[in-house]
Amino acid sequence: MSIDETAGDFAIPLDVYPHLREDQTLDEALGVIRSFTCEDQLQFSELLILNDQEQLIGRVTVRGMLQGLEPRLLKKKESGFEGFEADYPNLAILWEESFFKQCRKEGGRPIKEFMSPIKTTVKATDPLLKVLYIMMHENENNLPVLEKKKIVGVVRSKEVFAAVCLRCQL
Repeated sequence: MSIDETAGDFAIPLDVYPHLREDQTLDEALGVIRSFTCEDQLQFSELLILNDQEQLIGRVTVRGMLQGLEPRLLKKKESGFEGFEADYPNLAILWEESFFKQCRKEGGRPIKEFMSPIKTTVKATDPLLKVLYIMMHENENNLPVLEKKKIVGVVRSKEVFAAVCLRCQL
């Protein structure tokens, strides 16, 4: 990592980063995220959501997609529940056929229903140390990279971390 390196130098270009239009469905989101696998490992943990003018309007995480498929999945137990001692007793639904029926039912919903807003972006010209600072202070692992207010890619903490490690090694 040198002082000259920028967010743009480490950004994954938008054309190879998972993204959808806001009018697409949860099923389509699942297909897109699954298409970015390598040896059965997901390469990305989120999708970017764009409007019809190709402007960035939000993101959907894998967790958000799972909650969309089955809203009960991550609800905490209610007081007085008898049974599982864990905070998340509804995980038992994963082994029920009803979970898969629910998935098929919910898959046609618009992905924008599960979208979260983008809190922070960086410019392609921002120095990599500024990107690192923003990631640390905003608790973000992925930051959209803008060039002239247009999304051009995403810089991820894992690439920034790798660059920092190379620079810090003696």
